[in-house]
Amino acid sequence: MPQSDIKGVTRDDEFWADDVHVVLIAQGTAFRVRKEALSSVSPVFADMFKNAQPGEETWDGCPMVRLSDSAVDLRRFLNVVVKVGIDAFEEDCTRWRSRGNELVCSVLASVVRVAHKYQADRVANAAADRIEKAVDYAPWRQDGRDLEKHAPGKITLLNAGVKITLPQDAVEAVNLARIINRRAWLPHALHLCCSVGDLDTLRRGITRDDGQVEALSEDDYARCKRAVPLLEALCCETALRTYDPSNKYLFRRCIVKAGLCEGAVKGLLVAFALKDIQANILNLSCENARYDPQYRLHVGLCSQCHGGMLEHVKSLDRMAIRKLPACFALDREDTLMN
Repeated sequence: MPQSDIKGVTRDDEFWADDVHVVLIAQGTAFRVRKEALSSVSPVFADMFKNAQPGEETWDGCPMVRLSDSAVDLRRFLNVVVKVGIDAFEEDCTRWRSRGNELVCSVLASVVRVAHKYQADRVANAAADRIEKAVDYAPWRQDGRDLEKHAPGKITLLNAGVKITLPQDAVEAVNLARIINRRAWLPHALHLCCSVGDLDTLRRGITRDDGQVEALSEDDYARCKRAVPLLEALCCETALRTYDPSNKYLFRRCIVKAGLCEGAVKGLLVAFALKDIQANILNLSCENARYDPQYRLHVGLCSQCHGGMLEHVKSLDRMAIRKLPACFALDREDTLMN
C-alpha cells in the first residue's frame, strides 16, 4: 500500500531510514527501521518478522506492523536499540548524552516498558538498573543528590545522574517495580511518592509524556497515606539524634575552643525545629548538605567534628533507610531488601 494511501499515519522524523526492512506503526506514527536491529535484542520481534504472512500490509514495499505501544515509548526504545546500541547503553552513558539525551527517569521507564513487553531483556535490565540506582539512593555516595523545588507539589531531583521529577516519576517507578518484579526499589519509590503534599494526586493519577495517566493502585495509595505520619516521626527522630549536642562522642576530637562546635550543632537543631516537617520527609535520609565539603564551613564545625558528624549521620541514614519497608507495611515477598 503506498504511503499516500495510509490515512491518519505520519512518518517519524527521526526514524525513517532508506535501507530498511520494516515499518512499525504506533499511535498513528510510522517508524521505518532495520529488522535486524530489533531481532537481535528481542525474540518477540524476531518471531514476529519471521512469521510474517504474504499479503499483509506494506508501506512502499516494506512490511508494516501495527503495535499497541505509545509512539513516545516506542521512539525512546528505538533510540536505545537503533541509534545508541545496547552495548554502549549497557556500558556507560557517554554516547547516550552525546546524542543530546538526558538520563531522565521517565525516558528510562519508557524504554523498560517496551523492552519488557517484547522480551528485550538486556535493554530492559540496563534501563531498570539505572532507575534502581536513582531511586534506591544512598546520600553518602559520591555522585551526589541535587534537589530543586518548583511549584508546590513538584520537585526535581538529580540522583546518580538521573533526573527525577516528583511525584510523577515516583508513581511510575512504583508501578514499574511491580510490573517487572524489581521489588527492591519499592520502599524508596513509595518514599518519594510521599514527598508531594497532596497525596490524593497519587490516586487521581498524573499524565505521562505519552498522554497515559499513571496512578498508584488503591493498596499502594493506602500505604503512602499510612506512612506519612510514620515518616514524619522517623524524620524527627533522625534529626534529633543527628543534631544532639549532648552526644559528646561527636566532639571528642574537637580542635577549636570548647563549646563552639556544640553551639553550632544546637543551632542546626533549632533550624530543623523551625522547618515544616512535611517539607523534610524527602530529606529523611538524604540531607545532601551534610555530605558537602563546604557544609562544615557554613555551619561552623571544625574539620574533626565534621568528620565525626559524617560518620554519625551515615549510620543514622542507614538505620532510617532500613525502616522504610516497615513504614509502608511491605511484606517479605514485596521487598528483597536486607
